[in-house]
Amino acid sequence: MAKKIEDVIEDVGVTLEHNEKNEEVNEFIVLTDKIKELEERNIRIQAEFQNYKRRTEEERGNYIMQANGYLITQVLPVLDNFDRALFDVNDEKLKSYLEGFKLIHDNMKSILTNEGLVEIPALDCKFDANLHQGIAVDNIEDKDKDIITFVFQKGYTLNGKVLRPAMVKVNE
Repeated sequence: MAKKIEDVIEDVGVTLEHNEKNEEVNEFIVLTDKIKELEERNIRIQAEFQNYKRRTEEERGNYIMQANGYLITQVLPVLDNFDRALFDVNDEKLKSYLEGFKLIHDNMKSILTNEGLVEIPALDCKFDANLHQGIAVDNIEDKDKDIITFVFQKGYTLNGKVLRPAMVKVNE
């Protein structure tokens, strides 16, 4: 609320003639309004800058996640080949070689997991079109309908987003 001119003059302690009082009080009011306007503008500019800063940080994070997703997508076939190579080996000499490959596999998987890669559960799980890609059907009477009976290729999520769906066989 605006103060009365006389109250402002008393607050300032000005003792001038009436005309001089009015001119100085008017100038004081104009300057006070200008200061308030500049303060409000400053607050708005600071808020806009904070919003800009937050947006650019989010965009940067999204770009990094997309780049990580692209890189990890390129590495997943290597991980798949390791999985296939380690699946079932009978020869003792090959088993010793595969122990080294298993260490490499586990190391690579650990690195990818630390970057946010998570394997999508599939075998014996209920089929979910958001996570799994059904490429074959099975007819096993012991299993419920829509249960995954075989995984052709593992699926993965990266930071909660599906990077690659699991390719599976689903029971009818």
